[in-house]
Amino acid sequence: MSVFVKDASDQCYAFLNLKKGWDSCGAKPIKLTTIKNAVNFLNFIESYVFETPHVIPLAEGGIQFEWVCDERSLEINILEEERIIAYFNGNCEDDNAEIDVQKDLKGLVKAFNIIRKCKHV
Repeated sequence: MSVFVKDASDQCYAFLNLKKGWDSCGAKPIKLTTIKNAVNFLNFIESYVFETPHVIPLAEGGIQFEWVCDERSLEINILEEERIIAYFNGNCEDDNAEIDVQKDLKGLVKAFNIIRKCKHV
């Protein structure tokens, strides 16, 4: 397991401490199954991960991984109902896209490659 995936996985498991309403607006706690799905997904995409993403708990009970470079960003949401949706926001040269990861893995790989190239990795 790469250091990037391990760091992100550790952050995900820390979300087990979040209780109902952790954001003071009624946010759901993050379930262990969602955390395991997130960690499994990180392991699946490990060959594309070039740095530890920002790891963000979502009020709906999901987890978001985010990579940012200049005006570009790639956000991957691991949702409670076992859906994985990615959002790629590009600059003027790139298309913005919502990617249903279970159906369009090529789109996700393309977005990772654009972010990686931006970071000069």
